[in-house]
Amino acid sequence: MRTCSKCKEEKDEDCFYPGTHSAKCKECHRAYQKARYAAHPEKWKEYEQRAREKDPEAFKIKSREAQARYRANPENTIRLRYVKSRYGIDIDEYVRMETAQGEVCAICKRPPMSNGRDTTPRLHVDHCHKTGRVRALLCFKCNAMLGHAEDSESTLQAAIEYLKLHSKE
Repeated sequence: MRTCSKCKEEKDEDCFYPGTHSAKCKECHRAYQKARYAAHPEKWKEYEQRAREKDPEAFKIKSREAQARYRANPENTIRLRYVKSRYGIDIDEYVRMETAQGEVCAICKRPPMSNGRDTTPRLHVDHCHKTGRVRALLCFKCNAMLGHAEDSESTLQAAIEYLKLHSKE
């Protein structure tokens, strides 16, 4: 048991960040960090930009880890619970699929864009409507394209022929 220097409550060790000698509990530390960021948001945006420019790959890894931690929090997983119940894949499987695809759409090979509703661009789970089997992760536009074509190869092939015919004009 340790006592938080901020709230003065006695708490279990797991309420403090591991490997640190922080006197503040996680809750108080998060509140402190949030207040620091709110006081000087431009400073932290500049810091993030410098970190991104200094080592883009390390920044990407750190961002992905933070995203995974965020998604692992039960309060942040409403969509992930939906994906689990609807498609039968959990966050680990989703991240594995996303990583295997290079974090891009399986069709257009572009990173996800916001669809206007979500604030976080993400890849959507594509599945066979007949069997329910998960196929891959797609961007919003490609997923909608397949949905509008009702997964019909003949409709999509007709669309390709149509584009070929009219691209010669």
